Amino acid sequence: MMRPIEFRVFFGEPNGKKELITAEEAFCENYIHFVGNELRPTDNCTVIQQFTGMTGKNGVKIFEGDIVRWVKTNELFSIHYSDLIAGFIMRIDEDYVMTWGKELIVIGNAYEGVKE
Repeated sequence: MMRPIEFRVFFGEPNGKKELITAEEAFCENYIHFVGNELRPTDNCTVIQQFTGMTGKNGVKIFEGDIVRWVKTNELFSIHYSDLIAGFIMRIDEDYVMTWGKELIVIGNAYEGVKE
């Protein structure tokens, strides 16, 4: 079974605060567009994040850019896409961990911060 392809979009100042908007809003406002079969921002104020296909322990969808707590160790990680493995990984500083799903709790994201 393939995972659903889903995106969320943050829009705001290039190096400042960003606001979560829907992909539909981003298309209507021309913040994102397709180049071939790739979804891309139209400017440096827009960030596109993809759904990983997994949900955390609390049932919340996990997206690229999310900050998660690993239940096993209580450590915080951020979610990133890796070209090397063509998939999503958890990152803390320069170290990477490969675990997913029910062992994680989504506690925030790169643009809205931690919500605990």
